[in-house]
Amino acid sequence: PGGFCEKVSGERDCTYKVEDAGSVYLDELYQTVTKYYTWDQFCKSQIEYNNKTDYGIGVEWWDGIYSPAKCRDRYNKVIAK
Repeated sequence: PGGFCEKVSGERDCTYKVEDAGSVYLDELYQTVTKYYTWDQFCKSQIEYNNKTDYGIGVEWWDGIYSPAKCRDRYNKVIAK
């Protein structure tokens, strides 16, 4: 048995539905490129996330990647888009 179906009923074989929710680009959540600052410049001067330190350089979006509160904040920012 599987759980996918078009109209979820909660029955054992009908517990979820999948649909496209759209797209959110990271540049909408934190700015990487501007009129005066190219992607190449961003990549040379910033570190999006370092898993050994749990923070980035110039980018705070992923800091505390496993923190429930920060995950909730990131989720809420994505949903707001």
